[in-house]
Amino acid sequence: DLRTRQAADSVSLQLRWNWNTPFFLSPHNPDVFYTGANRVMKSTQRGDNLYPISGDLSTRDTMRIRVSTQTTGGVTSDVTGAETHSTIVSLAESPLRQGLLFAGTDDGNVWTSPDDGRTWTELTARFRNLVPAKTYVSPIEPSRYDANTFYVTFDNHREGDFTPYVF
Repeated sequence: DLRTRQAADSVSLQLRWNWNTPFFLSPHNPDVFYTGANRVMKSTQRGDNLYPISGDLSTRDTMRIRVSTQTTGGVTSDVTGAETHSTIVSLAESPLRQGLLFAGTDDGNVWTSPDDGRTWTELTARFRNLVPAKTYVSPIEPSRYDANTFYVTFDNHREGDFTPYVF
């Protein structure tokens, strides 16, 4: 029924923001602002009137989300959002091709959109046998020389793994 769908839509639009939320002005248009929660958000008014241009790009790990949002990571009770989980922590736009976006999450997902967020392709499987599952995606850096190339690092020190993962 309509109320059930509205409630589901409301839940699906709930945003989780990370302490280290990525944000930037487009290198192609200084009026365009992007930021990442668990969804990529965009503004064409330098940050005013944000709207989502992606679905939830995280793993949506319900246990970690519950712990991080209800008991704040289990470390200490606070309301800063410092330990919110299943969020976008790396976000970039190609300096060569407007609207070519890249996003990485704190739970190991890597995504790209060739069309300014209209469609998204998950690239996580490319790293499946190379990086432990759910490893924090450190910065994603699009190439300044080739629009088809980007660099990504993963940081798993929170799990006692100090291996450098660079691709």
